Amino acid sequence: MAERIKIATIETGGTWGRLGNWLAAGLGAAGFDIELVKRGGEIPESAYHVDGGEADLSISTTFGARAAYHGKPPYDRKLKIQGIAEMQYPVHWFVNMMRVDAGLSSFEEMAAKQPSLKLCLPGPELLVSYPVKGIFRLFGIDPYVDIPRWGGEIITNFNAVPELIATGRADGLFRENSPYRYDVSQRATMRFFQLTEEQVRTVSEELAIKAGTIPAGTYRDQTEDIRTLDAEGFTVFARRDLSEELAYHITRAIDHDTPSHYISTSIFYSPRFAVQTGAPLHEGAARYYREQGYLRG
Repeated sequence: MAERIKIATIETGGTWGRLGNWLAAGLGAAGFDIELVKRGGEIPESAYHVDGGEADLSISTTFGARAAYHGKPPYDRKLKIQGIAEMQYPVHWFVNMMRVDAGLSSFEEMAAKQPSLKLCLPGPELLVSYPVKGIFRLFGIDPYVDIPRWGGEIITNFNAVPELIATGRADGLFRENSPYRYDVSQRATMRFFQLTEEQVRTVSEELAIKAGTIPAGTYRDQTEDIRTLDAEGFTVFARRDLSEELAYHITRAIDHDTPSHYISTSIFYSPRFAVQTGAPLHEGAARYYREQGYLRG
């Protein structure tokens, strides 16, 4: 009888749906009996389902898996999870940029002037909102409270971002993004808000997220490197008490049996880099990567 694997996921589709379907297809092709444990809410809850034993696996952002393991926000305690594989999402950062005609050049100026702005941010309940809130908090701003209080508007529809920025119906973009997805600088002149090394380090330590640098020239009119946070990729993680043998065969199935090594135009799996999970590798996964020569020690 095939081994049953329970994968915790959420009911919405989008990127999470593609990642979950890709994982389920690979494990199913390897002979596992797959059960998708769908719950309401958002991705942070999936890690709790794995921690509590309701599911064997789930997928999160890599910084989210790291936060769950270390008990950093949005998690209220250290969760019993370990990494299986990371999927790469290169050129992916938290961007902080405004249309030049909005008349602002920094977070400090925004906090001082308290202008009426229309800003594109992630939904406040999403995992990716925590780094955004962490950055704004450095300057005494709670964007989900203060922007509306100042007479502005928070726009959470990511798909609408390019048109809204291009037409001036939104003033700024403050969220995870890749220029390969939405390069708003091609249709509007943008100003890039800079963070100091200390500011980046503060949020990085608070949320267990990596610092990042957007190289000069990534966006049009970007004349210098921009310090920010790295939005990283996505991690498949498992409950800590999953057997080493089962974790090994799951890891092998991801490498050998998934439909392809790309999940979307921006997200892909590479065994060479799959060891870079946010949570420490499960010993079964580590054994597989060592055998393939991708992990030493």
